[in-house]
Amino acid sequence: MAKENQERKQKDYVGLAIVIYLIAGFSILKYYRYLIDPDAVSYIGIAQKYLAGNFGDAINGYWSPLLSWLLAPLLFIGIEPLLAIRILNLLIGPVVILVMALILRQFSISAGVRRAILLITIPATLSFAMVTVTPDLLITLIILIYFLIVFKTDYAATKRNGILCGFWGGLAYLTKSYCFPFFISHFVLMNLFCCLKYQDRETRLKVVTNFICGLAVFGVISGIWITTLSLKYHKLTYSTAGNYNISLIHPKEGESKHPMLYQGLLVPPNPTAISMWEDPSFIKISKWSPFESPDAFKYYLNHIGKNIGKTYDFFKEISIWVIPIIIAGILFLLQKPEKILTQHQILYPIVSIFLYALGYNLVMVERRYLWPIFFLILILGGYITDKLFQSSFFTKTRKAGLYILFIIPFIYGPIVPGLLSTADANKTYYSLSQYMKTSIRPGDRIASNDEWEPSLYAAYYLNVQYYGIPKNNIDKQILYEELRKYNINRYLIWDRKVLNGVEDLHVNVGTIQW
Repeated sequence: MAKENQERKQKDYVGLAIVIYLIAGFSILKYYRYLIDPDAVSYIGIAQKYLAGNFGDAINGYWSPLLSWLLAPLLFIGIEPLLAIRILNLLIGPVVILVMALILRQFSISAGVRRAILLITIPATLSFAMVTVTPDLLITLIILIYFLIVFKTDYAATKRNGILCGFWGGLAYLTKSYCFPFFISHFVLMNLFCCLKYQDRETRLKVVTNFICGLAVFGVISGIWITTLSLKYHKLTYSTAGNYNISLIHPKEGESKHPMLYQGLLVPPNPTAISMWEDPSFIKISKWSPFESPDAFKYYLNHIGKNIGKTYDFFKEISIWVIPIIIAGILFLLQKPEKILTQHQILYPIVSIFLYALGYNLVMVERRYLWPIFFLILILGGYITDKLFQSSFFTKTRKAGLYILFIIPFIYGPIVPGLLSTADANKTYYSLSQYMKTSIRPGDRIASNDEWEPSLYAAYYLNVQYYGIPKNNIDKQILYEELRKYNINRYLIWDRKVLNGVEDLHVNVGTIQW
């Protein structure tokens, strides 16, 4: 036992891991300089509005505000927006690594296993920081901090833990609206498990006190934002994203797409918005319910099945060890079913994995949505590996072999399909926008015949408003009237060809004189 305690006190070199991460991150930053996506354009536009004091247009029911709030100071000191948001993501990474180290220590995982997991965490966090400019790495950090507190063995010791859970839960909601229902359901479950674990009345009262304090703090933070949104949209709402995302799985094939792709030209929601995507809350969507008919319910169940398949594919992409780790964790719990609640270092991560995935599986699954699960898998895998290493079967040689087998699959995914496949991506769109500068001036209004995303990126770089794509097979006279109605004076004509296996994208700019 003394030897085991001594091993757990050994250094995990978290400082070295952070230094390696930062050196690698700033070294490769130039290769992701032009990586852009539609969400980034919206978050940047909202941050610029907050910076300009245009709070009325900045308040947004679809895009949660925290990423834009953190981005605004970087814009204030003059950093170009796309670079600023990537630097912000890059600087979130060291805190993720630190919090992971703290959780691993809290789980009493040996120093050797902690080092292995931190080694995995470096390329994974780097990949998450570079391959997208969404708030998914930020929400991963906040959720991990919340887990660090609520997973504590002595969670019931002080009401400060409950207050901190509510605070970080509130920040999670301000980062992604999905965390409003997730935090409430997860916090209820964690406190219920903790309450049932203890038999004495005094400790249970402490857990209840923590629960009430946590919900109160969460209620204050989320309540302020909910009130703000409800006043703007003239209805009680904690987010407009849910209704919009539900509309994207509409049973009618033609309507199960983003409205920008089939509704025709759409007016940006405010004078400084690049496109309607800055606030999709104002787009008219087709509402439906899975419970409106037996066919709709059957369709919805089939959709959930497809989402579960996507989640399973994501698990396989993370590592070949993900499913075995989850199964092993469940088997560990079932060994002593009467003591499940006392095995919280296995129970809590497993419940959190399934609960976090559940909400997205009910609506829509994308790989980046599930990043917090990646770190939960590492924590659970580390704990199980550490337990296995306590067996006499694992000699030093066998331990070394298992370390290698454990680490390599977890590192492959973030580096090869992640970092390497996205290096220098989207630079073409920047080059095309520079070519269009001779024909398009700031303040112009543009539309396009196709290629909604490239057109949006061009509008961002050129500082113009983009009204989208006309409806399919629209009559030329009607198109002309619509362009005139919105005073659109530039029309992008895209041509995408594949020559010798290489895709080439061309654009011509048509000038419209009114």
